[in-house]
Amino acid sequence: MQSVSILRILLARFRCGLAVGLSSWVLGGGVATLGAGEFQSAWESESARVWLGEDYWPQRLAAWRVREGGAECVAGPDETGPQLVRVLTQRLGAGPGGFVIELRFEAARPVETGIRFGDGESGWSVGCGRDGTVTLGREAGEARADGAVAVGGRRLRIEGTEEGGALSIRSTIFDLSGAKLSEGMEIVDGGRVSGPISFYATGGTRLLSLRMEGPRLVTDHRAHFGPVAGAMHTLSRGVLKLTAQLLPMGADDPDRVFLETARQGVWETIGESVIESPGWTATFRVPNWREGEDVAYRLVYGEHTWGGTVRRNPVDRMELNVAAMAGSGALLTEAVPAASAGMRSLVRAVGEAKPDLLFFPGGQASPGMWRQGVDATGMTLDYLQGWYLWHASFRELTRDMPCVVLPGPGDVFQESLWGEGGRPALKETLGGYVHPASFVQVVQRTQTSHLPDPVEPAPVQQGLPVFFTEMTYGRIGFAVIEDHKWKSGCQGIGLPLPEDDRPELVSDVGLDPRQLDLPGLKLWGDRQMAFLERWAADWTQTDLKVALSGALLAQMATNQGPDLAPVGADLSANGWPQSGRRLALQVLRKAGAFHLALDGGLPSVIRHGLETHDDAVHSYAVPVLAPPKTRFWKPRSSGGGRESGQPFWMGQHVDGLRNPITVVAVGQPGPVPGGQPPGGFAMVRLDRSTRKIRCEALTRLMDQADDVWAPMDGWPVILSQEDNFAGPARSWLPPLQVSGIAKPVVQVWAVSDGKLVYARRLREPTFTPWVLEPGRYDVRIGDPDTGLWIDLKGVEAAEEPYREARVIEF
Repeated sequence: MQSVSILRILLARFRCGLAVGLSSWVLGGGVATLGAGEFQSAWESESARVWLGEDYWPQRLAAWRVREGGAECVAGPDETGPQLVRVLTQRLGAGPGGFVIELRFEAARPVETGIRFGDGESGWSVGCGRDGTVTLGREAGEARADGAVAVGGRRLRIEGTEEGGALSIRSTIFDLSGAKLSEGMEIVDGGRVSGPISFYATGGTRLLSLRMEGPRLVTDHRAHFGPVAGAMHTLSRGVLKLTAQLLPMGADDPDRVFLETARQGVWETIGESVIESPGWTATFRVPNWREGEDVAYRLVYGEHTWGGTVRRNPVDRMELNVAAMAGSGALLTEAVPAASAGMRSLVRAVGEAKPDLLFFPGGQASPGMWRQGVDATGMTLDYLQGWYLWHASFRELTRDMPCVVLPGPGDVFQESLWGEGGRPALKETLGGYVHPASFVQVVQRTQTSHLPDPVEPAPVQQGLPVFFTEMTYGRIGFAVIEDHKWKSGCQGIGLPLPEDDRPELVSDVGLDPRQLDLPGLKLWGDRQMAFLERWAADWTQTDLKVALSGALLAQMATNQGPDLAPVGADLSANGWPQSGRRLALQVLRKAGAFHLALDGGLPSVIRHGLETHDDAVHSYAVPVLAPPKTRFWKPRSSGGGRESGQPFWMGQHVDGLRNPITVVAVGQPGPVPGGQPPGGFAMVRLDRSTRKIRCEALTRLMDQADDVWAPMDGWPVILSQEDNFAGPARSWLPPLQVSGIAKPVVQVWAVSDGKLVYARRLREPTFTPWVLEPGRYDVRIGDPDTGLWIDLKGVEAAEEPYREARVIEF
């Protein structure tokens, strides 16, 4: 591990003690001018590993290694052009004075290497070409002669001298004995070479050292990244789960992370965790957490620290606020772990909305990082490249706020995912995972190991772990659902699907999509459904229930693509198989659960139907930060049950799979040539006192002079928990009048099959139970928090409401 000064350690610990706020969000922010600087690499003292060090960020993580005292470019021959590495903590300023940069390197074959100033097309490169001569001003990676050149060690020296507002750039190549081999000079505008500094090299280059100095060199130690990329945690029923995400460390680096908490100003170690690789995570599980107070924590790795605050469980507040955002991987296209202006604006807006919980339902890592044809190791590093950028963008939020993260299909580098119980697959639509199980395990562990313990931890096929679980926070009961792991594949099971690249898109207008629901098909899987049945009945420390998942139980998109082509029936949507959708909605209705999910970029609030419209729960498909494709909701007919003045696309419809839905709000409906649904994030405000659910959708107004986030058209939407229990009430049980418990829990069980009809915590001590059909029912009234229960056995349901109430005294 590269040694650091005592001053740097103190600065790092000072940063870790900062409270979350906009002023502490520095990655990607304005550069702090700390005066003239000096920089010296220290690869000779580093251990062998993938990660180059906290001062560097490679354009492609898998293309570099620290090995035998140098930074080696290991890019293969199929990777065209030099591989770029940004020096995070250094840049050239526009002030007076000059600079000197020296790069020592060696190679066993003709290579090219050098320094890149600035970003993009406005940048400027100085280097050594494959022919061994100086190259000035050309793009890194332009064609160069591959003529014979003496291989071995070289020293590239770049001197910038100010000359009346311009810079004279002299570049000289020496061998390591000091003999001059090539030289070049050019005078350029000083602004052309100001800004970020990067180095580049082709495969086979070993960089021995990098040294920079001079009054134009600006140093910003705040831009370091690593070795801890960030941390995520959850708190549920007194148990803290926290995962530290590290950069790829080597065998000779420290192999464990320590968790410390502050008590009366004194730090004490409460746990240690061995780093698990590949993936480089360290997970802590701490029971009996002090959840009644804010607790400062820090992660200690070697001489580095990263920390924040585990906030107290907000059980004393009537409102719990959830911020949800998806598809951030599409925005993480920066060459360095620093957020763009748009991402900084998002983080600021989310912070100002004051959420208690963060929810990321998919698309955290960008599939654009993935190179086709790499092995599991290369695939893992490509994934981690995007995952580290995600941490760089959100870690100032996740260090203090609990978060639920669900990997989506794109996170495992699939366009769609029919998991089929974890089996391997040669093709997505056949059902299963098309990439190695070892890679999928890394994705799941990095994104979900901080969640509460799985309720049923047995792995599925290929040894893939499960992470579906429950979390109770702020007296809200959350079910964390895996949408894709058990879903049946749609090809090879006898369905009349087209033989093309997208067989799941059924465009036959004469086909009823309900005919595609074959017996035996699965959606959420038997194990997960059994868990949800138990979860629906258990109201311990719970007043309101929410299901969190990565896919809407419907198909909202009717048109997509730049030409707004009709979608038809889309079997990748979780409205199929319809029988699985039906079972999922039935169990959510038993809990009166509000469903928070994702629908690939089309934000919407809908109410599901089973027997008819409006007899099941509400779902909110949250906005995507950067919608990946053009998707619209444009039904063929006007919706029923609309309020006066509402557009035709609102109200009661059927989705593309013929499932009944009622559209309450939708983002940018109707065809807009060249347009897309608006990007943004969701705020869901859960009020335990009124049992109201306020759904907000916020988008950035790009045409405003100031940075403004405003509600999308049609939002906010205010829902009621009561509506999520809705069903075709056909019979009634005697009214209940409860004394001795202020907010009792009522469970209704069918005697005929022993199954739960529904369970709920009442707001008031009086309630008239209803049921879906005549028969006999067992009713339990009590409080799971205290263990007090009274059972009414075999109560006969009447066709008309009872006149007299039953008094239940505790």
